[in-house]
Parts: sequence; C-alpha cells; structure tokens
Amino acid sequence: MKINELIKTQEVAIPNTDIVVKIREDFGWQEYLELLKIEDDTERGIEKLAKQIVSWNIQDDVGAPLPVTKEAIAKLPRFVIQPVVQLSNEIWKKQTEKKTPSQGSS
Repeated sequence: MKINELIKTQEVAIPNTDIVVKIREDFGWQEYLELLKIEDDTERGIEKLAKQIVSWNIQDDVGAPLPVTKEAIAKLPRFVIQPVVQLSNEIWKKQTEKKTPSQGSS
C-alpha cells in the first residue's frame, strides 16, 4: 500500500463561490506531535491548516495557482476559510480522541 493511500482527504466547497479546498483527514505522527507542541491556539490552527490543506483552486492576481502557505491562508477572507476551519477542527477533534487514551478505561 502506498503512503498516500493511508491518509484520506475531504473536499470543502466554499458557499457562493467556485472554490474547492481539499484537506487531509490525518497527519503523520511526527506532524501531529509537532502541532501539539504549539501552545497558542491561533498559531496551532494556522500551522494545522497549512499542513492539512492538500490543494485548492484559488489563484493569485495574475491567474496562477496560489500556493498553500501560512501566509496565503492568513490573507483569505473569513467567509472562505471558515468552512475549512470548521471541517479541520472536526477532523482534529476525532484524531485527538483516537490518539489520546480515554480517562477511566482499563
């Protein structure tokens, strides 16, 4: 099995636009541990999105594909990034619950 087959993706269609953002459902173990080290929630969120977004069909001012970077994410309008953040947070919560042993279990 190829490594890229291990991590599934989901697409987020941004309402009232033709923008589609594809994000990974999981992180590599090292990526996950590195994200947990970031104490500031905002910084962790931006770093998480930069690692999680696989692709998008957003272009720069001259029509070239806009690279997925933390800087590009930070410049996106809230109505574009909010649905992506919402799905990302849902995925993060599921992954955190999977990798963190539940309290009280034997």
